[in-house]
Amino acid sequence: MAWKQSSTVLLFKKGDKEDLADYRPITLLPVLYKVFTRCVLARIRRTPEEAQPVKQADFHRLSLVMTFIDYKKAFDSVEPVKVWEALEEQGVERIYVDLLRECYSDGTTVFHPFYNDVVEAVRKRERQGDPILPNLFSACLKHIIRRCNFSNFGVNIDGVHLNHLRFADDIVLILTLQNTLPRCCIT
Repeated sequence: MAWKQSSTVLLFKKGDKEDLADYRPITLLPVLYKVFTRCVLARIRRTPEEAQPVKQADFHRLSLVMTFIDYKKAFDSVEPVKVWEALEEQGVERIYVDLLRECYSDGTTVFHPFYNDVVEAVRKRERQGDPILPNLFSACLKHIIRRCNFSNFGVNIDGVHLNHLRFADDIVLILTLQNTLPRCCIT
């Protein structure tokens, strides 16, 4: 299918121009694919969770430990089967999970080094610019966090129990000094 065909360009970041590790691959996805995945995303996105603003943590003396976790190549590190499991666990209809599974199977990308076209199978899930990818990763994180017992950890701020913050592939675990890191985060 043409909408599964992408084009990848390498953008130089810094360092040695002869070293491929110093380049960032940017995948240019077909507009049809982006429109399609945005439609699927609109169908599967749940009503945003009620977010109560954290106003003031008062001026209590409280010793906190904050552990910052930043995954390297985060979106690329999740196994597809775990993505589909996470989506199903979170109530996404099977038809949409199957549609997304199809979107992520048998894709190809074209590199254009030195004016030659090189077609490669997409072996990893990460495709820069994919509109649904951050949501898929977030669903996986939610799947993992649900399995961790964080009930005894964190702080109470303005009536809200806060034990972690997530933004894309960054996580902050919030603990008081008397707490220890949850066992599931260590193993």
